[in-house]
Amino acid sequence: MRINPNRNEERAKELLEICFNVFFENGLENTGMQKLADACKVIKADLIYYFGRKDNLMVESTAYCMVKVEDDFMTKAPTTHCLKMKNI
Repeated sequence: MRINPNRNEERAKELLEICFNVFFENGLENTGMQKLADACKVIKADLIYYFGRKDNLMVESTAYCMVKVEDDFMTKAPTTHCLKMKNI
């Protein structure tokens, strides 16, 4: 099943973060759709509506959280050193 193009993206992001944490805590093999749904306080059908299969959810949650970490890192990264290097 494909990812639903009509899904609410803000809600999808919330679900992705929760699911990523569940995958992280329990491992990929020990995390089923029911465990993910319980953590998200939704039914399995909601996750299937948003993401299709568990594989899609795993890949999308990992990618979303990696981008989020990168964005957080870049906002906190010092920029003065980079500016000094340009003047050399």
